Amino acid sequence: MIDTNAYFDNESYGKLSYRKDGTCEYAPLGKVVVLSKMFEVIDTPDREMKMELSFKVGGRWKSIIVPCSAFCKPEKLLEPLASAGADVAPHTVKYLIDTLRLQRENIENNGHIQKLFLYPGWINLPVFDTPSSTNMQDTVAEAGQAEPPNEVPDKIEVQSVPVVKPSFQVCYRSSTLIGGDKRIKYAGSYKLGPMGSFDAWLDMVNTDVVEHSALQFVLAAGLSAVVNGLIGPTVTEENPIIHICGNSGTGKSTAGELAVSTAGSPFSGSRMVTRKTGEIIDQSSLYSSWGATPNATINRMKGNRGAIIVLNELGKFLGSDMTEIIYNFSEGTDKERLRTDLQTRVTSAYFTTIISIGETSLLEKCKSKAEGVQV
Repeated sequence: MIDTNAYFDNESYGKLSYRKDGTCEYAPLGKVVVLSKMFEVIDTPDREMKMELSFKVGGRWKSIIVPCSAFCKPEKLLEPLASAGADVAPHTVKYLIDTLRLQRENIENNGHIQKLFLYPGWINLPVFDTPSSTNMQDTVAEAGQAEPPNEVPDKIEVQSVPVVKPSFQVCYRSSTLIGGDKRIKYAGSYKLGPMGSFDAWLDMVNTDVVEHSALQFVLAAGLSAVVNGLIGPTVTEENPIIHICGNSGTGKSTAGELAVSTAGSPFSGSRMVTRKTGEIIDQSSLYSSWGATPNATINRMKGNRGAIIVLNELGKFLGSDMTEIIYNFSEGTDKERLRTDLQTRVTSAYFTTIISIGETSLLEKCKSKAEGVQV
């Protein structure tokens, strides 16, 4: 139990002031903000923790998701809450944070932490013998109501924590976790769930793809990403790049959509999706265009371990030389950058297959004609 004079109830959060006669006075500072759920992201290097915060705006409940690191930087907590309409202010944030810490303690003690993943493709997931509960916290936590101990103990006994060695299982991260715990949910930026039925997709393949060798190749290319995502990190460490070149109206874009359909929903642009929390987000397709900057394009691939990437409309490429980005695509990396503290920023590798589509040759966009680029 943390030591604080912060307090909250079903309506507000605020602070307690204790009088000399032993009584206390409660001063509300804002409408209550509920830490309703906690999440552990399983596919980030530090298994980042996030939290869902719920509050009333105009008489209805609204929720946002923020990283738990916001506890260390109050401005990173205030800005998203204020933007979403929560009743917060700089002079009250100390007490708000303490009420959230009290609620977090209650959620952690009861094992109410849900696991999420953000990236598509393969992951080697540790499995422990002791299962963790994934029930969700639906009401305001009662933490902060308990009485503090009357006396401070002379000696604190520290119990040793037994080390539990996990076993590992290989899982595929799609719209659900395949081969692992179905309760672990996808929360990334791609639309990976199917837009139609598998039977209709299979009928389309049998009717329109099987008899055409070019489409068979494209379908195999889409599925090759799954293979490369599994073996790439230990065997090849390279990403195949396939460029489909041809005149307008010859079916190149349709072929790209066919490849993407092996891993997610093929569509152009982005679509608004409302999560169960009420949070509205943009989800994009694995099928996109060359129109973004090279850094933005690479950023969308980070963490991908086996979901096909299709980049349409080579003519939209914004740069004058594609040599560097082709090498980066092949290596599955980005250029190293420094953080503000002058430490190297951690980059997330990707292992997949990349299909490019355009009316001109990919090599024509490369100033370097070195043999490695041609390969």
